[in-house]
Amino acid sequence: MEQRHIPRWAAARERGAARHSRIAQVLTFGFIALCAGGAWASDGSKANTSRAARDEAIRAIPFDRLPKEARQKAQRAIEQASLFRRLPTQTIDCDSDLYLFLLRHPDVVVNMWQLLGISRMTLDRVEDDRFSVADGEGTKGHMEYLYSTPELHVIYSEGTYDGPLYARTVRGRCLMLLRTAYRRDGNGRQVVTSQLDTFLAVDNLGVEILARTFQPIVGKAADHNFAETATFISKVSRTAEVNERGVARLAGKLTRCSELTRGAFAQAAAAVAEKTAVSEIYAEGRLKPQLATGQSLIPAHPAER
Repeated sequence: MEQRHIPRWAAARERGAARHSRIAQVLTFGFIALCAGGAWASDGSKANTSRAARDEAIRAIPFDRLPKEARQKAQRAIEQASLFRRLPTQTIDCDSDLYLFLLRHPDVVVNMWQLLGISRMTLDRVEDDRFSVADGEGTKGHMEYLYSTPELHVIYSEGTYDGPLYARTVRGRCLMLLRTAYRRDGNGRQVVTSQLDTFLAVDNLGVEILARTFQPIVGKAADHNFAETATFISKVSRTAEVNERGVARLAGKLTRCSELTRGAFAQAAAAVAEKTAVSEIYAEGRLKPQLATGQSLIPAHPAER
């Protein structure tokens, strides 16, 4: 078979795109993708990298409510950002309590991946709102929640890539703004709508140039990772509706989460099952609904303020 000749410049471009795609995945979208829930569907919007969207995202960040150190990290990430991207708005059919639990406990999702042999990635909680992360292929770093309410999460991450795909250590920082709205549809199902804005800064000039050149490739890879992770979480959410004991058994097998987190995960699954049962009884006309829209059965997160 005739071997296809690839020019050096083309091969270098492909390697560069793959390299930056991996870095972007771990430093940015990989973190938020862990926190999705339900069956995701775009509302028809497209990714937006415009200056207007960027400025609007900056105005939405509650700088006046951030502690001094957190405010400085956010401002530095924005000032040094090589890329800005607003992902297409996503709408999910999902229990809001479970959504919030998974959003604030990404270590649970990654640990499930490890048990199922889906990923080599590790993500461990080191403090209430801070996690260490590694992809098993040379990227390491940490992420932290700078601000957290049910409707708004500001997340900062920074890390390095030190592996065979690039001769020197690559350092990067990312600021993510996740805005969420909750409602019920005509069938009484909870619906969650989320919008994600990201600011990515890469120190190495060569990688920055690659990032600008291959932004469409990086963005497409990020959207794919986001959707694939959401599909997995959707299965967990739906399983919790009909098989809470199965989810509880899975929670008991998590090895990289604290006992408190494992118990909270089992409790979140039980709450989903309970509300599903109540909804079914109500649908049959045998019971007046007791659970109001937005009512949470999960204890408030320590960082919520």
